[in-house]
Formats: sequence, structure tokens, C-alpha cells
Amino acid sequence: MTHWLDRDRLLRVWRYVQVGVASAIVDFAVTWICFQFLPIVAANTIGFLTANLLNFWVAHGWVFRRSHSESGLFITYTAVLLISAIGLVISNMLVWFLIAQLGLGFFVGKIVAAIVVLIWNYSARSKFVYK
Repeated sequence: MTHWLDRDRLLRVWRYVQVGVASAIVDFAVTWICFQFLPIVAANTIGFLTANLLNFWVAHGWVFRRSHSESGLFITYTAVLLISAIGLVISNMLVWFLIAQLGLGFFVGKIVAAIVVLIWNYSARSKFVYK
């Protein structure tokens, strides 16, 4: 049995965090632009889904070392999208509660939501998709 903190896992987590940061930048930018003319949940959904596509493409190849030409790519993306949809629900609930209800600033609310969802997404992908 492999130790949960082995070198390969730490490298994979580090890469996932890097992909997550890049995705978060895309998410924040798209959400902020959309939030100028849409309600926060709609803006957050558009930003999240845009970042999710980028995140899947990069993480699939670079983090989890899978080919983009494999025959099961659509099924893999569907599974990741389902995990991400749960993450989107978590994110929307958090940004709504933190920004609209508690009155926290946009960036504080988004950062908290992004950290929680990053942990959820990595854990679920590692356990259910990229075993």
C-alpha cells in the first residue's frame, strides 16, 4: 500500500493546485465581468463552467497523466463534469451566502468558495475518476 504522502501524490497535488490557480484566475475574471450585468449566481455559474473546461483539459493531461486522444475521454469528462456540478452547487451556495447574505467582499467570498471547491474537486476526481 502506498503512503498517502508519497512523492508522486505530492507532485500530483502540487500540479493540481497550479492548474487550480490558473482556473481560479479565469473563473474570477469571467465571473467579475459577468457580475457587472448579471446576478451573482448566474455570473458565478458562467465563470465556473468556463474555468472547468480549462481545468479538465489541463489536469487530465498534466496532472493525472492521461491522453487526450483516449477513447473514454467523453466519459471521463462527463464524470468530471458531474463532480464539478456538485462543486458548482457548493460554490454558488458559498458565494451567495458569503457575498449576498453576510456582505463579504466579492474577492473574499470567491476565494473561500474556490478553496473549498478545489479540495472537493481534487478529492472526488482522485477517488472516483482517476483511481
